[in-house]
Amino acid sequence: MAFNGSGTFNRIYNWVNDKNNNIDITASRMDGEDNGFATGLSTCITKDGQQTTTALIPFAVGLSVNQGSASTPAISVAGDATTGFYQPTGGQIFFASLSNVIGGFMASGIQLNGSLSGSCVIGVPAAAGTGTIFTLPATNGTNGQLLQTNGSGVTSWVNVASGSGTVNSGTSGQLAYYASSTNAVSSNAQISISSGALTLGTATSTLGSLILSGSTSGTTTLNPNVAASGTLTLPAATDTLIGKATTDTLTNKTYDTAGTGNTFKINGQGISAVSGNTTKVATVTGSLTSGHLASFDGSGNIQDSGSAIPLMTPLGVGSIIWAALVTSVTVTAGSTTSAANLTCLVSSGISSPVFVATADSLTGTWKALQTVVGNGVISNAQAGLWQRIS
Repeated sequence: MAFNGSGTFNRIYNWVNDKNNNIDITASRMDGEDNGFATGLSTCITKDGQQTTTALIPFAVGLSVNQGSASTPAISVAGDATTGFYQPTGGQIFFASLSNVIGGFMASGIQLNGSLSGSCVIGVPAAAGTGTIFTLPATNGTNGQLLQTNGSGVTSWVNVASGSGTVNSGTSGQLAYYASSTNAVSSNAQISISSGALTLGTATSTLGSLILSGSTSGTTTLNPNVAASGTLTLPAATDTLIGKATTDTLTNKTYDTAGTGNTFKINGQGISAVSGNTTKVATVTGSLTSGHLASFDGSGNIQDSGSAIPLMTPLGVGSIIWAALVTSVTVTAGSTTSAANLTCLVSSGISSPVFVATADSLTGTWKALQTVVGNGVISNAQAGLWQRIS
């Protein structure tokens, strides 16, 4: 017996034991041992494939073969070496028929190849749990039918629901809409799209408007300027637009009234322009008392100067003095003269006033508030009122 039921090769005789037991080598014993060898060799599978197994062989775990290719599969059918399984790359097993790749198994699913270059992959859910099972219909269906599921994975062929309607010819860029409660779709010259820009209305005939409906019954309508074109750029961050009748706070904004029609008002009083040689606007510092004089502090703010502060700087522009001419020229009321032609007069405090020149030096141009006759003598007779104009 060459192999026992466990596939172990068994020797019939032991030549060393025969020698020790003085047993002669006979033809029958020799033939019996050799016949066992012959049976064992004849029963084995040869590596060159000369023999065909006569029963199923229980291979051990870990049976491996070469990767093979589509033209020479690693596992093929006897008599058809171009049909069988092969591994194109790690983690995949594909099947080839007559050197043509039919499909295979991989991590992403089952791949099915078309007769040319097309292919599709049928995947399964990535999450654990019961997978989806589709039961296909028993027939091929008829022309035009669709495959429908009942929600439980059972599919069937159904006819496409019939419909009717008319799609009229349109103009490039215009959007289609239903002009009435019919089944006709037409283009609309008042709605068009081009390069991502949606245009409502036409520039020559119809005003475009955008109506936004609120969550209840309110609506907001956006209308453009009728004649002028412009661009409204929305802020980059979330914000609320200024309302006409709402109370809003402006931050980092400049209001320029230079444009036509712009008006800036404070408590209903329109401010049309800023006069003077400065663009600063004075504000009040402290409290003001009725009847007191006002002056400016060093920061340009208006302050209360009390009741005894003079309105102007002494001898400054706008000052009015009593002065005499030092020349013999007569100056009529409204005419001007230089400060060099004038001298101030003061009373000595005696009963008969004697006027003498003050220590104040006069500068600028002065205008006569009355006609003053000069005779070259400094006296009250040739004095009058003067106002400095520069």
